[in-house]
Amino acid sequence: MKKVIWIMSIGALSHNVNAQPGASVVSDPGAYGYMAENGVVAAQQLEQLEKQMTMLEKAKETFDKVNQGIQSLNMLTQILRNQADIVKQIRSSYSVFERSGVFTPGELGGILSSYNDILRLLQEEIVLASKVAESDLFKMNDSERLTWLTKVKKSSEQSAGDVRTMTNVYERQKQKKQLIKTMSR
Repeated sequence: MKKVIWIMSIGALSHNVNAQPGASVVSDPGAYGYMAENGVVAAQQLEQLEKQMTMLEKAKETFDKVNQGIQSLNMLTQILRNQADIVKQIRSSYSVFERSGVFTPGELGGILSSYNDILRLLQEEIVLASKVAESDLFKMNDSERLTWLTKVKKSSEQSAGDVRTMTNVYERQKQKKQLIKTMSR
């Protein structure tokens, strides 16, 4: 507060130094006192504004952390949904192939083995993604964790594509076998 009054006093003195020759200087102690009070109030307001800015910066940091946590949770949820869809597709497709009656037990075992390889990979991804999302196991910050979960999500989507491709191949084999069976009658 003394600093503000000191600065204002220097400003007032420098104003008088720059006065025009022959001009009279009017000095009103009441006006200077009023200006000093306004300076003190302005300094207090500035200090309060700085405190509010600090609080806002802390709130933004907290929001960013929570936002990244929510993004990680959403990413994990999407990964789990993708993998649940893959499991449903595998079960449905294998059931159709099994009921078709055109595949030998050995061929069905090969189909099941191919699907199980993908399911094993998906299970490993789920376990690892859950550990990464829920703990500090790998000492990742939120941004690194989100980046890693994004890669797992892409891998999960790739696995879904692999299952669709595999299912299409087996479906074509099924249709070919059914056609051969029908033509041989």
